[in-house]
Amino acid sequence: MSYVMHLDRGVRVTISGITAEIACRGKHPAPLPLGIATDPDCYVIDTDHEFAGGQRQFIIRGHLRLPLTFAALEAAERCRDGEPPDFAISMHASAFAEDKQTGRYDACRLDLNEPGPILIDVDRDTWHGQIRNVSPMGSVLVEIPLVVSRNAPWDKVWARLNAAAAGLAQGGESGNKSCVNEVRQALDAWRKIDGFEASSRGGTAKGKRQRLYDSANALYHYCSLSVHADEHVESWTRADAVLALSTLCALLSARDP
Repeated sequence: MSYVMHLDRGVRVTISGITAEIACRGKHPAPLPLGIATDPDCYVIDTDHEFAGGQRQFIIRGHLRLPLTFAALEAAERCRDGEPPDFAISMHASAFAEDKQTGRYDACRLDLNEPGPILIDVDRDTWHGQIRNVSPMGSVLVEIPLVVSRNAPWDKVWARLNAAAAGLAQGGESGNKSCVNEVRQALDAWRKIDGFEASSRGGTAKGKRQRLYDSANALYHYCSLSVHADEHVESWTRADAVLALSTLCALLSARDP
C-alpha cells in the first residue's frame, strides 16, 4: 500500500515506525484484524531546507507492506462472505520533532487517523484475480475449522484423523496409502457413533444429514480400495491422500460433532 504524507512549512522532523493496522470489515459487526503493515524506511525532512533551484521538500512518499499468510487470506474470505471486500486502515508513526524555541528534539507519536480510519473498498473481480494469483499452480486453499474438544466417543475419530495427517506428512507410496487407510478407519468409527447404514434409500426425500452420511459412505468405499491389495493393484499418490483427508475434514466440519 502506498501513502503520501504532506508536511507544513517550517517542520524539521525525523519520522520512523510508520505502521498501518489493517482489518477486513465485511459482514461482521466488528472488523477482523489481519495484521500490521510496516514501512522499514526512516524519513528525515526539513521543510525549510532549500534545494538547488529553490525547491523545498514538503511531501513524504512511502510504501507499507503486510505479507499475508494463507490462513489470513482464508479469514478475509470468510469475513467478506461473497461480498466485495472492504478494509479499515489505521495509520500511526513515531517521530522526533524539533522544538524551535529550544532547538531540541522531542519524541512524539503521530496519529494519522483524523477524523477516523481510512476505509478502502476493493472491486470484487480485482480481489478474485489477486486470490487466484496467490499460487502459480492455481491451488484452491480452504481452511476447514474442526472442533477443539476431543471427547469420547469422537476421540477415536480424531485419533484416526491425526494418524491420517501423519501419513500425508510422511509422503511416498507408504505414507499416502496409510493416510487413505486411516481415513477409512475414521469413517468406520464415525459410522458406529451415528449409527448410519452403509447404504440408504429415500431419493429426493432425504435431508441434508442423510445426504451427508451418503457422502461419508462414498468416501469410505473409495478408501476401502487401500485394503483390498489382493483384488486390485493400485498406486497411491499424494493427490489420493489429499482427496481422502480433506474430504473427511470437510464432512466432519459439516457434521460438527
